[in-house]
Amino acid sequence: MTEKHNIKRITMMRQFIDTAFQMAQEENFEALTVRNLAAKTNYNSSTIYYYFSNFDNLLTFVALKYLSEFFKELWYIEQNYVNSIDLFVKTFKILIKYVIKYPQQFQILLLGNDEIILEEVLKIYYQIYPDGHIREHTSFPMIKRGNITSIPTLELCISHGHIKAKSRDKILELMESIFYTLIKKALTTTDDEGLLDIENRYNEYVRLFIQCYKTPLGILHTP
Repeated sequence: MTEKHNIKRITMMRQFIDTAFQMAQEENFEALTVRNLAAKTNYNSSTIYYYFSNFDNLLTFVALKYLSEFFKELWYIEQNYVNSIDLFVKTFKILIKYVIKYPQQFQILLLGNDEIILEEVLKIYYQIYPDGHIREHTSFPMIKRGNITSIPTLELCISHGHIKAKSRDKILELMESIFYTLIKKALTTTDDEGLLDIENRYNEYVRLFIQCYKTPLGILHTP
């Protein structure tokens, strides 16, 4: 692909993603379709499918755009933390907050079309939005397709001696169960008070199981 064609491709994809994002915010995420996106952009559906392999592929890009603030917050805490356990807890506190705020978007990223390879989508996303905090973000593996808890922060806790290595699989299994359940609850709870209660309870779950799996070193304020 020539540079000229690539620039056009990126420009067109950005136009469709930005318009779809705007439409989803003005109406709702579920109402977004190829037909109404085509009408809004004055292109036909075949043009959209020329740039996106299928509708799920487009939705994945839109979902990532919703999470730009999420990654900015992750970036910030990675610059400001006491030790690796503190980083782990703060990371999941932010994750809980945004799963509750955008459950549909996380559902698409975590439980969506298995044929879509998220890493490949990200490479293109970086080209479209080169200044985004998603780019090369160290915590992004936390939301790889179907593998929410394969995260560097847990490995950091283990390598620093705060968490026992033999507990890794138990923690991953527990975290996976917690967050898939969280997505379902966030999708079915509509009142603000109920969502706040869910957020508080799930933050407490994370604190409790960290207490269960910490080594004596994990109690200290060490790196």
